[in-house]
Amino acid sequence: MGKTKGIGRGKNPNSKKALIANQVKKGGPGKPNAGRPMGSLSLKDRMAKFNIINIPVEMPDGSITNQEMLDAIIFSLYTKARTGDTAAIKEVFDRNFGKEPEKLEIDDKELRKTVDEIKDAATLQSKHDRPY
Repeated sequence: MGKTKGIGRGKNPNSKKALIANQVKKGGPGKPNAGRPMGSLSLKDRMAKFNIINIPVEMPDGSITNQEMLDAIIFSLYTKARTGDTAAIKEVFDRNFGKEPEKLEIDDKELRKTVDEIKDAATLQSKHDRPY
């Protein structure tokens, strides 16, 4: 067996020494060109620019007034709700009064007993918890 020619010891790009040498150092710069470029606006900030634009909106009495974009969207939601659109009605109620929590009904007596025991155990545990 002869010595293989080519790459010397530790020079292979997959060797542990080469991999450690090319790792990103802790606290150092990360991958170049990764993420959103500095100074660019987030989607939320870009959308906020449109909220202040005034657009013409037809009122129920037929007159046309200029309103900010966000107010016009809210007005159109209420207009749809007033005409009977159930999705719009649900949205208006959810936004104004909060979503109705789903209630879990358990018919099986054995399962109900287990759930009650778990609740009791959790209550007992919370009474004996100590802040560390």
